[in-house]
Order: sequence, then structure tokens, then C-alpha cells
Amino acid sequence: MVEARPPMLAAVGSMSIVLACVGIVINLAHALPAVLMTIVASGNVVALLHTPIGLWFVEAAAWIGLATYLFVAGVLLLSGKPSACRHHQCYAVLKIAVATLLTAATWPHGSFVAMHLSAGAPGADMAVRTLRFTAVSLAYPVFLMFAMNTRAVREYDR
Repeated sequence: MVEARPPMLAAVGSMSIVLACVGIVINLAHALPAVLMTIVASGNVVALLHTPIGLWFVEAAAWIGLATYLFVAGVLLLSGKPSACRHHQCYAVLKIAVATLLTAATWPHGSFVAMHLSAGAPGADMAVRTLRFTAVSLAYPVFLMFAMNTRAVREYDR
């Protein structure tokens, strides 16, 4: 007998699709202008990867990849595929790992900039903003870890 899909999963699937689309748009909007300006200014695509903007580009590409994976998992969840629950769990684990790794990688740049700016200058608290952004971006993956571990979802996922 096939278990009925828990009602919470329709909301999770819809929320996943919306958050994925927002994540893709935001990261494209932040990354593309900086990358294009750097390429136009230097004329060298390879040199881009050796700059803080290159790190920013890699970070945006990672977020876009994760958002795309979340979008696919949301579509699978709404179409009734039980394996979509595992995709959401994988997304949550990957998002937490990538957020931790990228925060650790970008922290030196934020600390360096903060150290050289005066206290009242914009960007002086860049390291604090990085931590806030990371904490906010981890809210949904943490929610998914709990939501996908409920009894109803585990029985549906079997």
C-alpha cells in the first residue's frame, strides 16, 4: 500500500521552488555585473579567478548550483516522487557544508576590508554581515532537516 503524501510536503515543495528562483535571481544579479566589469577592465578571464571578485563569482556559482538543485527537488516533491524527500535532505546537508566552507573562505577578505575601513565607513562591518547572511541562509536547510525527519515523511519516503 502506498502511503498518502503528508500535506506538509506540498508546502515544502512550493517553498523550495520559490526560494530556489529567488536565490538564482539574487545571485545572478550580484555576480554578473562584477564579473563583466572585471573582464572588461582587465580583458583576461583567467585573471578574474585570482581576485576577491573571482572568489565572489565562485561563491555565486555555488549558490546558483544549490538553488537549481533545490528547484529540481521541489518539482520532484510536487510531482509526488518519494525520492524528493532525500533530495531535500541532501540539499540541506550540502547547503550547510557549502555555507560553512564559503564563510570560512570569505572571512579573511571581510576582516581585511573591515580592518582598513574607518568605523563609520560603509562596509566596515562586512564580517558581521557575512555571518548574518550565513545564519539567514541556513534557516531553510535547518528547517528541512527537521521537516524531512518527521514520522509522516519518513513513512512516505520508505
